[in-house]
Amino acid sequence: MGGTATKVNGFRHFAVPTVASLSTQVGPIAGGTPLTISGSNLDGVTSVTFGGAAATSVVVVDDSTLTLVTPARPIGSVDVVVTTPGGVATATNGFRFFGVPVVSSLSPSRAPLVGGVSVTIAGSNLDGVSRVSFGSTDVTSFSSVSDSAIVLVAPAGVAGTVDVVVVTPGGSSSVSGSANDFTYW
Repeated sequence: MGGTATKVNGFRHFAVPTVASLSTQVGPIAGGTPLTISGSNLDGVTSVTFGGAAATSVVVVDDSTLTLVTPARPIGSVDVVVTTPGGVATATNGFRFFGVPVVSSLSPSRAPLVGGVSVTIAGSNLDGVSRVSFGSTDVTSFSSVSDSAIVLVAPAGVAGTVDVVVVTPGGSSSVSGSANDFTYW
């Protein structure tokens, strides 16, 4: 009167996950960057962390794709760790968090209408600059000297004062205050 009970599909084997790529590797310290992770064996993900902080809105698209939103973290590079029942995959220093750029001074802070003057922008969180503009005119070439300085040639302008704005993966510098005012004469 005994018998055998069999549970169909009662056990599922998970393979060790891998991370092949991240759709972006930079974002602001405030978090909130939408990100796609590509790899393999990502089904069943239990967590995704950035330097130990949990990502939000993690969605398993399929076995090779995850979407998520980055958490807030301090400035710097962190490991991205994907955990599934099959194990852990780590993208070592896979994501870098940037602070919001701050312009503290322009030297010089004025130029003739034709531009052409070498200008040093001093401040903080100036690493990773993707764009610098003088009013509505983008600078075509600039060089990040360090996290606290950028060197460029002022573009031509019109008489008056314009705001200089620096853009990095951390955001855009503020236009309030006079530290970023540049005057054309």
